[in-house]
Amino acid sequence: MKEGRFEIIKNRRKDVVEKISDDKRKDRGLIRREVLKLSQREDNNLSSKEKQEIIDRMISRHMEVHHIGEKGNNTCVDSLHSQVANTGEILNILRKRGDFGDIDKSIIIDLESRINTKIMRQFPQKRVSEIVEEILQEGEFKNDKLSRVILKIKKLYEDYTGELAVNSAIKSESSYFIARFSRRYLDANRPLNARKIKKYLRVEFGQGQHLAQYYLLQRIFRETLGQEKEGEVEKPFLHISLHGKSDKPDDVGDVMIANGLKKGMMPCDPQIARWFEKRLNEKMKSEKMKKNNDGDYFSAGVSREGQRFCGNVIHCERRFGNDFLKPLGKNYQFIQVEISPKLRAQHFEKLSEILAEILKEFNEQFRDKGQLETFLKSNKSKEDDIRLEGKLYSKIGFDENILSGKILMGASHRMALDVNIGDKVLVDGEEFIVDKMTKNKISFRQPFIGGNNMDMVNKKVVIKKK
Repeated sequence: MKEGRFEIIKNRRKDVVEKISDDKRKDRGLIRREVLKLSQREDNNLSSKEKQEIIDRMISRHMEVHHIGEKGNNTCVDSLHSQVANTGEILNILRKRGDFGDIDKSIIIDLESRINTKIMRQFPQKRVSEIVEEILQEGEFKNDKLSRVILKIKKLYEDYTGELAVNSAIKSESSYFIARFSRRYLDANRPLNARKIKKYLRVEFGQGQHLAQYYLLQRIFRETLGQEKEGEVEKPFLHISLHGKSDKPDDVGDVMIANGLKKGMMPCDPQIARWFEKRLNEKMKSEKMKKNNDGDYFSAGVSREGQRFCGNVIHCERRFGNDFLKPLGKNYQFIQVEISPKLRAQHFEKLSEILAEILKEFNEQFRDKGQLETFLKSNKSKEDDIRLEGKLYSKIGFDENILSGKILMGASHRMALDVNIGDKVLVDGEEFIVDKMTKNKISFRQPFIGGNNMDMVNKKVVIKKK
């Protein structure tokens, strides 16, 4: 970094620290975020060369590896959570927690190194989560609080997703990138201003990661599609993001394709989500990818509002823009793909081949905007029309104990419409006041009403923000 630039950033950091409260002045992640936001505002007058140097450094900081696909290729694969937390991240995370401040740093480093050696001896033959569970039962680590905390941090890792992303991208000549930081350090699937993962806070906010993604995607558009102007992608573009999920009985599939409405937006057109789902199911069945002795095939399903892994608002905002990110536009189709551990581990090679085939098929079928628009129009359903207008199309439950005029909505459904508790919504034209979903009804994954509204129950209704 140039000495002049270093001094500019140093002074901006000083200004930021002076403006935040005393109790937050040691929060390095917060300071980095505020310096980044300040720099975005004040760097507009830099030369093109200087701006590009800053962008290159940003991409290098946030991406472990990245590759530009072949010319003409309109697909990209990423893996954002495929890094196991390293020593530096462990130290920063423990500092953020604040409950190990009296332990010498060298003790933490030595313990983390011994744990990491144990993990790497058995990986990739076993999944990291399996290895961690075994180590947690060993006498040396079982009753030691620091050991258990370090192991649980390392366990928050999505096995094989990085390798799947690289393999499928190479086979399909797609672009790809792998994030540098672990999920516990920087969870790139959280909204820009959110840090919480369960009861803990990640060290970094997401602004730098998402800006790095934006500029890397712009480079991909330029070099593979020949796009001259920065901004919305001018041709159809499929970006799939590979993640690992746990298995739950009510999941829509062993592979979950996120297509939930968020603040009235979707990360990709629902027709494309179904297109991806259909091809994945056909190919897994064709390859006889069975998950048990009963002959059941692994399956894929599209996850919508209220269901697990229905997506995150940041992916919709990347498509349509927000105060921080410029929009990539409607041609940009983003699919978050959540894959079960058994499928990742047992069928790695077949799955990477299948993903590569789907990427190739998108590249062949949707070469220009006209082809995409024709497909979307001819495959649009009534439900698609409603959801693309930013409305919910959902079944609702009934409970006579709910006050008339109230509708209980879980966080996912409230996020879909961008409403808060106390706001008003219209259910098939009738006005209701939004109330918090009760714990005993969360598992139903649908809104609930009471009063004299039995005629709305057991059928799909349109819910929209008033």
